[in-house]
Amino acid sequence: MQEYLQQELTSNGVNMRKQYWLQSPSVLSEIEHTLIPETHEGKINSYGAIFAEHIEDLEDVEVMPLESDDLPLARKLADGEQTFLIYDKNRFAGLVNFKSYITTEIQLIRSFPISGGLMFHRSSAGITKFFQGDSLTIHDNRRWFTKPNVKTAAWKVSQCVADIDKGILNRILEFAFHFMSPTDRVGATLVWCLKHDCADPILDAAQPEDLRDLDLSLSNDSHTKMICHLLSHVDGATFLDPDGKLLCTGVQLKYTELSRSLIPEFKGTRHTSSVRFSYDFDDALVVTISEDGPVTVFSNGANIADLQIYSAHKKARLLREEIPEKRENIKSNSFTVDCRICSKQSMIEQVLIEGLNKPHALFCPVCKSPIYSAVCYSLEGRPFKQIKYRF
Repeated sequence: MQEYLQQELTSNGVNMRKQYWLQSPSVLSEIEHTLIPETHEGKINSYGAIFAEHIEDLEDVEVMPLESDDLPLARKLADGEQTFLIYDKNRFAGLVNFKSYITTEIQLIRSFPISGGLMFHRSSAGITKFFQGDSLTIHDNRRWFTKPNVKTAAWKVSQCVADIDKGILNRILEFAFHFMSPTDRVGATLVWCLKHDCADPILDAAQPEDLRDLDLSLSNDSHTKMICHLLSHVDGATFLDPDGKLLCTGVQLKYTELSRSLIPEFKGTRHTSSVRFSYDFDDALVVTISEDGPVTVFSNGANIADLQIYSAHKKARLLREEIPEKRENIKSNSFTVDCRICSKQSMIEQVLIEGLNKPHALFCPVCKSPIYSAVCYSLEGRPFKQIKYRF
């Protein structure tokens, strides 16, 4: 049974080989207990456990040491919100009590020990979330899915916009990935203005619900649930200023005939209007949250959140390790090109290996027109823009 469980976990994104001790019977037994919960009076109780590489890395907690014989009692006390079972690697060590409740995904992530391990939480609805520091895997009624890692997604987005504020970007993606995705099956669109005053024409023309006097910000943790609740009541897009403050909500995104002719429909109406608007509104990123959970980031009329972006420099370095005999013959280049049809800019990542090069061609990620060709080992492109700030 445990062998099959380990295979299921690994195949669905929970890396049981990340630390050798994660494959031990005690860890798998605890996970089995979590995924197949006992009910009391027809109800599932919330639950949580932490397997820590080093228990002392947990912050703002009280550790309550217990013996292995106390495990059944400890399981009744571990609510997965403030109190968790704690394991020293794969050895049961007792309970750990946090000073504040762990009720959201982002709190779960921020509570994770920096040295690594495995942390999971089961809600009273039976949904279990596993976190390992670089991935969040969710089990819901025999369905598995993995949420994008915010840091990875933020890095991908940052490669498409020069000099972007990574702190604010992280906050916006945390809000989208870990609060709004999904929140009671509510979809939303966030338009992050990368320059001050660039949303003024929208505010003047569209007459949306003005939020500037409320001073709500995604950078303020105490505002997060309030903003989630607000967005569950409104249709249309919500605009943010460069600092993550809410400017207005209820904006119906409009796009030009040019973007309509260049950019095909993408998923439903919300995504189509978002991707086309991002082409026309060059000084913004558009973050679209689907009603069923997935989040997409659009820029320059292209989807940039799930692009498989690897820099040419990094790829060349990895290839030098994989093919040491070709080490001196592996080179990389990065440069930008402008599309002659839609005028949007792309970053080109090129790797060359003498003796292994072959013809490649790239097409514009926005309008799909040819933009570059070369004889090389690999060739990749992504949307890119440089925001010109006015002071």
